Amino acid sequence: MLGNSAGGIVREFTKPVRCVVVPNRPPIDRYIAYKRVQLDHGPWVNLKVAFCDVNIPTPTHLAKWQALCSPGQEPILIDVGDEKYHKGFLSAAHMQDMASGTEGSSTWNWLVGLANENNETGALKQRRHSVAKMIREIYHVTNETQESLFYRCLDVVDSFFWKQNKRPWDDVFSNPVYSKLKNLWEGFSVTENEVLPFTLPMYFRKLFMSGRAESDIIGKIRWWIDMKKRVDDRHAAARAKQYQPDLYMLGRRKVGVVRISDYFESLAFSFSWVGSGKLAMAIIRDKEGRVTIVQSFRHKPADLEPLAWELERREPTRWYHETRFKAGHMIMNGSWQFTGVPPTALSDVRLLDVICRCYGIECSKIYPANLVQAQPARS
Repeated sequence: MLGNSAGGIVREFTKPVRCVVVPNRPPIDRYIAYKRVQLDHGPWVNLKVAFCDVNIPTPTHLAKWQALCSPGQEPILIDVGDEKYHKGFLSAAHMQDMASGTEGSSTWNWLVGLANENNETGALKQRRHSVAKMIREIYHVTNETQESLFYRCLDVVDSFFWKQNKRPWDDVFSNPVYSKLKNLWEGFSVTENEVLPFTLPMYFRKLFMSGRAESDIIGKIRWWIDMKKRVDDRHAAARAKQYQPDLYMLGRRKVGVVRISDYFESLAFSFSWVGSGKLAMAIIRDKEGRVTIVQSFRHKPADLEPLAWELERREPTRWYHETRFKAGHMIMNGSWQFTGVPPTALSDVRLLDVICRCYGIECSKIYPANLVQAQPARS
């Protein structure tokens, strides 16, 4: 773009736009991966974030992302389509190229190590006031847009790259000007050993030491505290609910079929019925009709590959066999993340019939008196 100045014509640079695509409702390692892209492109490219709501993007998805880019620019995919990190990497962040010459690379490489460890052990999610844990759950308790939430969460990653020399940390406690911040900090009730990466106390400290305004710090931290309370309340309500799945015997395996209303009910049911070992397998159907088939690690797991293959044959692109987790494999018809996958057209009875036929076993319903009565297979 050209413009006039006292010295003549000045050429004004128009930044090209590239779309960076991340999975719907991304967890912490995708934010770290996005930061790598941001660091590599620097201030010369305008990055726009977009979200993929299916496991396998369609040509329509790709065209939409392409349309967000400037002419001649291509979308950047993070853990989307063929760029799936678990085909050879520990996390989405690990899959991004490490450009050692880029400013902030040593910090970023350290964050990648945290992301890799978290994907293997869940370490970041186990800490008090864990932002990494909350990032997975706040999507279910707020009406904010995904883009707004993305930049709130990205701010936590960004904080590791802020200069920490604007204010000494002791000023929070010694300077009466910061009395409100001192009270907010004391509400965390943490020891120094608990001020850890991707926790609210560390984010608070980085906000303060980087010189952010008091009102900005209070607004950001209180938003996270409010989200934490909402999440805790929803977990408590879900745990208090009584779940009564329909019970079946598939050979010697007790299988439960249940309908749940939301993410929190899914976790509560899975913990109390599957994690406890009451069921060897559960078929969990959400309010849109999508199904997750999950096994209990307390039982010898069945090989889900034949069932996954059969379901994919019947309904191509609707099913995904998740094999990464040590606690057990599962088959998913979409998920809380991939909300763009159409629900299965198979009814509960038909789905049970497919399972039984896959493994050559008889399916019988358990009645209240524990009397087992054979039920004919129905379509």
